Formats: sequence, structure tokens, C-alpha cells
Amino acid sequence: MEAKYKLFLEFNWRDSTEWQNYYRDIYPTPPGNRIEHYKKKFYKLKIDPEFDIKWIPTDNTQNTQHSTTNTGFSYTPGPNTNRTGARTMNTGISKIASHFESFFWLGFLLTFFVQYHTLKIATIAFLIRIFRRTGRPRFTIEYAQELFLDEHFQMMLYVLLLMIDRISFFSLLPIAITAVLNLSLYIRQNQTVFKPLVPYCEKVVSKRVEIAKSRANIELAVGFLFVFGIFFRLNSFVLPIFYWQYLRFKYIVNEDVKAAFSRLNLYVISFKNKPWVPGGVKYVITKVQEFFEYLGRTEPTANQRAGGQNCTIF
Repeated sequence: MEAKYKLFLEFNWRDSTEWQNYYRDIYPTPPGNRIEHYKKKFYKLKIDPEFDIKWIPTDNTQNTQHSTTNTGFSYTPGPNTNRTGARTMNTGISKIASHFESFFWLGFLLTFFVQYHTLKIATIAFLIRIFRRTGRPRFTIEYAQELFLDEHFQMMLYVLLLMIDRISFFSLLPIAITAVLNLSLYIRQNQTVFKPLVPYCEKVVSKRVEIAKSRANIELAVGFLFVFGIFFRLNSFVLPIFYWQYLRFKYIVNEDVKAAFSRLNLYVISFKNKPWVPGGVKYVITKVQEFFEYLGRTEPTANQRAGGQNCTIF
């Protein structure tokens, strides 16, 4: 089995499209210490049916360094890293935290229309979720990468940005979608208490990938809403500047947001190339594209510099 485990460690996870699609369909995104578990399940399902996911490697095999990859990020655990669940909380504490988290998600949805302390309630819910998934904070690069790749941490940044200025119902929709997804997962895990709601929650969970894509589309639309809100005095000019920097970060680490930008770009190019579109409209569209390209521009890699390319949102 050691030979099979060595092949498992040497598998090219970064370039495996099947693994990337498999991992992307997992909701919620697993914490760093659970990624190897899902890698083993994928490896047994797609690569080697005889691979034993319950086999525990020897010390020599376990100390072999290997990368944990997700959406382009990787890090190498040190020899002292415990990959058997040291970062997870005690089962009893985790269950209590799960109840508290669901209580705050429900509180967020109940205060959605009145917007009274809505963002504060959402912040507490996200903090509980992050604490449950990553454990106590640690001042390490691995922990920082784990946070950046966690979609709930990304959404908490979204909540903090909304605290800068006035908000609308539309800008709260991404948080509400996250709340519904997490409540559906909670109800599905506590079927005896919420039995009448289980079928509806099953439908929500089964559509989580499509729902995540819709949430990314809404986040992108919120960015445009904030820009146009400047001209109608709905918000200050500071909010869209910070928000588009947030989207710039999320474009790098979140595949759904990247796909949303790609779809929008294709639609804009297709519309601009229509023969019946006036030249003035084309000019305005081009300038808007250039503006958002400037906001979304990231530093090019060495290969991109050599090829004369730059990584942009548009």
C-alpha cells in the first residue's frame, strides 16, 4: 500500500481538470486539514479503485512533503503538521457552535428587510463558521492561505465593505444566499427536528453549484450598482473603489467570480460588435471596459511578461 500511497502523493493535482471540477462541486469548501480526505476519495473514485482511503501511512511516508492545491494556491505542510484533524474543534463544541451559527443566520434573514444590525449579525455568523472550519487563529502562511481560500472569509470581507456606506437590499442578496445555503445544510443535518423542511433544503443543497454561480453574478452586479450609485448619490465614491479591489482579490481566488467576469466580457464584446450599435455607445462601453480593466488589473507573471500579456478582469 505504501507504493500506492506514494503514487497518490506524486499525482499532478494542480493540472488535473477532473480534480478541480470535483473539488469545486464540494460545498461548503472544506478547510485545509480536510482537503487530503477529499483527494483520497477522488483518487479512489477516478484513478485507482483499489486505493485504500483508510490506510494510515508510516512516519517515513507521512513526512514526505506534498502540496495541497486549490484554485492555483499551494503550500507544503511541515513535518509537524497534523493532518488527522488537529485543527478541528471538539465534536461537542462544534455542535454547539453549529447551533449558534444557524441562530445568527436565521437572525440575519429575519432582519433582512429592516436592515437593523443586519451586517453585525452576519459578521458574527461568518466568524463562527470560520472558527469552526479553521480552528483558532495561527500566524502562519498556511493559515493565511487557508483563510483566503475559504469562501466564508471572502464573504465576511464583503460584509465589512458594506459597513463603509449606506446599503441596499440588492447588495445584501449574496449574504442572504449564503445564509440560505448554510441553513439548508444545518436543517439537513438535523432532520428529526426540521423534518417538514428537509425536502426543500435537499433541493437547495443539490443546486448549490448553480446557486454559487448566481451569487457571483450578483456580486458583480453590485459592483456596477455602487459605481452608478455615485451619480445618484446612493453611496460615496469610496465604496466602489474598495469594492472593486475586493473583486480583484476574489477574481484570483474564486472560480465562480472569474467565470462571472468572463461571461460578462463575452456579452459586452458581442453587444459592442453589433452593427446597429451607435458609435457613441461603443465609445462609452470601451471607456467603461478600460476603467474596470484598470481596477481589476493584477500583476502579470513572468510568462505573461515574456508573452506581452497582462492578467485583467476584462
